[in-house]
Order: sequence, then structure tokens, then C-alpha cells
Amino acid sequence: MSDVSVTRTRNEMIQLFWPDLPEADVLEALQIIEDACERSVAGHLPSDRLDDITKSPDTRNPLRWVSGQVGQGDIQFELSRALTKRLKHYNIAAAWKRVQTLDEFVRAWCGQQPTRVT
Repeated sequence: MSDVSVTRTRNEMIQLFWPDLPEADVLEALQIIEDACERSVAGHLPSDRLDDITKSPDTRNPLRWVSGQVGQGDIQFELSRALTKRLKHYNIAAAWKRVQTLDEFVRAWCGQQPTRVT
């Protein structure tokens, strides 16, 4: 997670980072991530990588580490599956080859074309 001194609510995040997108769709995208990760995305920045958001907490216990790695793979698979289904609905799946950041996930979820080559 980024070093953010103030934890923002999801509504504050929408107003700051995605005022141009449909609020209901942004909330849905954030909720999908929170449900998959079982933790809040509040406090993250749009530029934060999804890998970092979905990463399990660091541990020195090898069994917990392995479990965390498997869990992170499951989370990433679930997010990818949900997003791919959504992108196919908008018929823009081919445009989004990779989604790496929170901002890219939200914008792709809302049906926008990528602003950079992904």
C-alpha cells in the first residue's frame, strides 16, 4: 500500500480519482477487489499495483508464506476472471492486454479504453 497519511473512504476516492466515471460502476469495481482480498482498498492510490493490493501480509513462517502465495494467486485469478467477463460485455477485452494498477482495473471495469498501450 502506498504511504498515505490519510485513509480515504471509497466515496472520497471516487470524488478525488474517478469523478468522470459512473459512481455505481466504480463502487462495484472497488467492492469486487475488497471481496476478493477480504480487506479495504481505502487508502490506496490509483497508481498502486494490484499485485501489491492483493499481496498477503509478510511473514517469516514458511507455511503461512506458501498459503499466502496460493491465496494471492487465487485472488488474482478471481479478479482477472471477473474483469475479463466484464470486458467481454463491453467488447473491449482485446484492448486491455494487461491491467496492473487500481486505476486501470477501475477504468477497465467501467468500460473505458486504455489510455496507454497495455
